Amino acid sequence: MTRLYHISDIHVASKYFQPELMEQLVAEVNRERPDLLVLSGDLTDRGLAFEYEAAKAWTDRFEVPLLVTPGNHDSRNVGYVHFEELYGSRYRVVRLPGVHIVAADSSEPDLDEGRIGRSIYPWLHEALGSAAVGDLKVFVTHHHLLPVPGAGRERNILQDAGDLLKVLVDHGVELVLNGHKHVPWVWRFEEMLI
Repeated sequence: MTRLYHISDIHVASKYFQPELMEQLVAEVNRERPDLLVLSGDLTDRGLAFEYEAAKAWTDRFEVPLLVTPGNHDSRNVGYVHFEELYGSRYRVVRLPGVHIVAADSSEPDLDEGRIGRSIYPWLHEALGSAAVGDLKVFVTHHHLLPVPGAGRERNILQDAGDLLKVLVDHGVELVLNGHKHVPWVWRFEEMLI
């Protein structure tokens, strides 16, 4: 059985970042040894080079495979450039035994709002369509696809959430992982857990 761990919004270098909690997280992940750790954005607070270096120092301590996608804070101050230098492509496909994971950047430089964008949909169709028959299909992005109760105004769902939800439903995606609002919540939409 394949095991995924999901974390988001560590915001290294923010006034709220607590190194002792991150230390505990690293120890727990390394002890539990999931097959993949998914980090769905906002590694940094302002997307600055020194913040990325600090985030990379932390994420390099995980002794398991890591899939990272950027968040809105990571794309501030041309941070998406630092992201690609340190973590690679902002659009990835990861295949594990029985699991097909597609990750896409939903951030826009210097904006809190996000979108995937129509120009990415052909890649997304191809990436999701390349899953093996019977694989669990997982989609990862930073911004929410549905409003989250208790998270305030609903303006921070993806601008193209409706179009993206249709793509995900059409491809039989079963699990969506995201972060952004710092509020844990699970919705069931069609056959997906979001």
